[in-house]
Amino acid sequence: MSQMETSINECFKALTAPRIIGRSQHYLSDILTIVLCAVVSGAEGFNNIKMLARCKESFFRAFLKLPNGIPSHDTINRVMSMLSPDDFSKCFTEWVKSLSKRLPGIIAIDGKTLRGSFHDA
Repeated sequence: MSQMETSINECFKALTAPRIIGRSQHYLSDILTIVLCAVVSGAEGFNNIKMLARCKESFFRAFLKLPNGIPSHDTINRVMSMLSPDDFSKCFTEWVKSLSKRLPGIIAIDGKTLRGSFHDA
């Protein structure tokens, strides 16, 4: 199945991980999409990210390539640790801004609104 262009792909396309060509079994865009969806859904830690991805594998297969299935928690950890935090932050900010243009209201990425720490600002 061909990969659908998503806002994650678009906003994170400038992000690169120093991986060895020919030895990478998973696409960076697949890993980033899984990580972002899992963390926004409340996953904490790489084991939880992998477990959520396995539980929702049919969902992810609808728009990701996943040529070698869901990456292991070790692979997710290794890839994420290779990324530049500053570059990731810039891409993440661009992605959230792209979402805010499409969705009305507040986007609570960190869950503070759910915990009641948001006031009427």
